[in-house]
Amino acid sequence: MRGRSKLAPPGFMARVGEIVPSKINLAALPTSTTDLVSTVKDYNYVVLYYFAMVTNEVLLVDPDSRKIVAVIVP
Repeated sequence: MRGRSKLAPPGFMARVGEIVPSKINLAALPTSTTDLVSTVKDYNYVVLYYFAMVTNEVLLVDPDSRKIVAVIVP
């Protein structure tokens, strides 16, 4: 997935059901992804990284409620 990783705000832990802060911009999933997995077509995403952590987390987010519906750790 293209796009830049965003630094997670201090104290924010990505968990299913948590609300993504409004200062984090969400992006539509690429068509190449939604063509392969049609069940995610209504979601947006953001790639977060945490200070002092090596891995990124991909968050699938309901754009209306900004609730995290899945956390993917590559």
